[in-house]
Amino acid sequence: MGKQEIREHLQTLRPLLTEGGFIPTVDHLVPPDVPLENFLFYMAEKKRLLAI
Repeated sequence: MGKQEIREHLQTLRPLLTEGGFIPTVDHLVPPDVPLENFLFYMAEKKRLLAI
């Protein structure tokens, strides 16, 4: 996935976040083919999203 796909995926979680009781996490190990840059971007975007 690229940055746009990561943003789109996280936006699908917004309704769950506004309802409360849901904290998005990486549910398994991060696959070895995920670039570090993408993982760090995911974490930064998730942090931004949780600030709502």
